[in-house]
Amino acid sequence: TARLEARKAEHFELDFDDMLTHVQAALYGPASDALVESLREQYPVALIDEFQDTDETQWLIFEKLFQTPSHFLYLIGDPKQAIYRFRGANLHVYERAKQSADRIMTMDTTIKNAD
Repeated sequence: TARLEARKAEHFELDFDDMLTHVQAALYGPASDALVESLREQYPVALIDEFQDTDETQWLIFEKLFQTPSHFLYLIGDPKQAIYRFRGANLHVYERAKQSADRIMTMDTTIKNAD
């Protein structure tokens, strides 16, 4: 891992996790107020599908930007379909977000006869 980090630094490269980490750091850093306000003004609503595959860093970004009284954050997911644990997806994040939700809606899976 240290070799990979050294190679990325040498070539000025970032991977997906690095980009998420940099965004999270910018949103929670000492000079974050202007960035957070600008993004909130630009994006009053967010819809995140497959939320069951979200990791801690991604949730911290979404939570910071959209979990406010003046924004709408829609999370769509099914914990039974979580398949990306090997990439950092965390069902504890899903459960924590569910606990903080103002409203939870569940889809009806009843199949009705068309007759």
